[in-house]
Amino acid sequence: MVEGVKPETVAMFKDAFAMFDRDGEGFILTRELGPIMRSMGYAPTEAELADMINEVDSDGEGIVYYETFQMLMSRHAKTLETVKELMEAFLVYDREKKGIVSCSDLRQVLQQVGEKLSSEEVDEIINSAENAPGGHIYYEEFINLMAHS
Repeated sequence: MVEGVKPETVAMFKDAFAMFDRDGEGFILTRELGPIMRSMGYAPTEAELADMINEVDSDGEGIVYYETFQMLMSRHAKTLETVKELMEAFLVYDREKKGIVSCSDLRQVLQQVGEKLSSEEVDEIINSAENAPGGHIYYEEFINLMAHS
């Protein structure tokens, strides 16, 4: 077990890794690191991804073993868990499955998930997040923004 990481998150790491390690050899190619992370809901920037690849493939071999992948992902586990919680919360409010929620729904999500925020902090986030017509928010963009802040 990985210290400080929920067992279901470790299981998600294993499942995602296995999906890309089709022959079961215990490693993936470095070029698969971005797609595997995106499959788990984390969308690193190109710069972040390049840094991660340099970190896990310092010898330039072009492969990432599961143990190294798990160590890397464990450092990002809190972000991944928050992204998953946010997505689940937004899906409750997006009954029509359009990818948008109202500002009032965003307020409720922010008060349910993650750290407790003050009303002022919630207002500031909502004001910066409003990016869809009619005072709505595209929540996938919002989640991606929050994951990188």
